[in-house]
Amino acid sequence: MRSGFMGGLFTGILAGALMAVLFGPSSAMRAGKKLFKISRGLKKKTTGLIKNVKEKE
Repeated sequence: MRSGFMGGLFTGILAGALMAVLFGPSSAMRAGKKLFKISRGLKKKTTGLIKNVKEKE
C-alpha cells in the first residue's frame, strides 16, 4: 500500500511538472488541486470498501 502511495505521489509530481511546462504555472496549480481532490476521494472510497469487506468476513 505504501509503495503505491509513493508511486502515485511521484506520478503526480511528474504530471504537475509536465502541465506547468505545457500550460503555465497557474493552470497547472488548479489542475493539481483537482487531481489531488480526486485521488483523495478515491482513496477514501477504496479504504471504505476494504473495511466493509473485512467486517463481512
